[in-house]
Amino acid sequence: MDDQTTPSGQARGQQVALWLAIASVVLYFFALTGFNDRPIADESHHLRGIRWFCDGNWQLPGFLPMLPGYHVLASLPARLFGPGLLVARAFTVLMGIAATLLVHGILKRTNQPHPADTLLHFAWNPLLFPFMALAYTDLPAVLCLVAAVYLHVRQRFALSALPLLFACLIRQSNVVWVAFMGAWAVIELWEQRAADTQPEETPRLGRLFRSAVPRIWPHITLGVLAVGFFVGQGGVTVGRLRFNQPGVNPAQFYLFALFVIVLWAPLWLSCVRTEWRTLYQAALTRPSICALAAAGVLALVFNFQNLHPWNQGLSHLRNWPLVGMSSSLTLRVLLVLCIAGVAPLVVRFTRSQPRRRMLAAVWLFSFLFLLPQPLADPRYYIIPVLFLNLFARYPASQARRLTIWYGLISVAAATVACVWGHPTGGLW
Repeated sequence: MDDQTTPSGQARGQQVALWLAIASVVLYFFALTGFNDRPIADESHHLRGIRWFCDGNWQLPGFLPMLPGYHVLASLPARLFGPGLLVARAFTVLMGIAATLLVHGILKRTNQPHPADTLLHFAWNPLLFPFMALAYTDLPAVLCLVAAVYLHVRQRFALSALPLLFACLIRQSNVVWVAFMGAWAVIELWEQRAADTQPEETPRLGRLFRSAVPRIWPHITLGVLAVGFFVGQGGVTVGRLRFNQPGVNPAQFYLFALFVIVLWAPLWLSCVRTEWRTLYQAALTRPSICALAAAGVLALVFNFQNLHPWNQGLSHLRNWPLVGMSSSLTLRVLLVLCIAGVAPLVVRFTRSQPRRRMLAAVWLFSFLFLLPQPLADPRYYIIPVLFLNLFARYPASQARRLTIWYGLISVAAATVACVWGHPTGGLW
């Protein structure tokens, strides 16, 4: 068998991973079809939007808070095969396979040390995998962003704006990732210029910006159009549904932090063993750092708020830690201590990465993306996790452990959807 560190071994491993990823999505679709043929959570809401356009209604439906790009697109196969749940789910599966193929193409053009594992980190992303066969907007939005990344790595910067436009037509908050893609182009150019200059020199910002304009003018144009749309619309959302209006929800960031801990648990566990003496013991010997850490923990404990009414029930798994933190001070303290304990590892990991500027940009734009989201929902973390795994570099053992971990959680999440999914919940 080929060594996985050789180019031929990596190519063969990536091909196996591709077929494994596609087979897992198809298997999940058939399991979902066999065990749960009723709409799960918001599927009925999106099916209503699809049927709206199947019936020839081309004005914006007032019951949708997002632009109906997905619903218009999904109405095309629905016109041929019927606007049923099975057709909508099958259409999502095809988009999931297309997104996986695009990630496969991205990894063939980038310097990924373990492309097979990175491909499965995408396909088995535990936040994304349950939606690979559901009639939701998340997978179509991911497909558009992956297409934009594919064109970006092929240096088709202007053309990459087209799938970014489609991403915004599916969910208007994706304009944040349009800005991220523009920032990526600028950071790449800055790194190229920095590598070409003398060590004592730095690239001039004015010259850098002028050089970047040919790459990012479509992103700037999309941003201007988005601002014009929001101003003309009188808000970010299309409909006037009360609980979909933008607003800051502190619980969003607590939940995001908890998912960062869980999704990269194998990495943090290995980092604790190696960083305990140099990071934690050294910090505990400094009273000023201990005082700041204690103040931060207390601030997180007493400033927790779970504001959104859709985060109050237990029909979604996402609400379990939030409801628990609201009702139990002990649980809140324990989870905040976990967040505070892992935060230095996240910072250390980010700073140690060869693509640390891009990882820092992902963290920043993830914060901007989550800031106006009123509902604490792990679906909003799918794209941040996608980009974090795309730019992160893991040792072989960590990459493989992460793949296995993602696979196990994805199987559990898919099983929950198949067995427990119902019209009012049963998902993350």
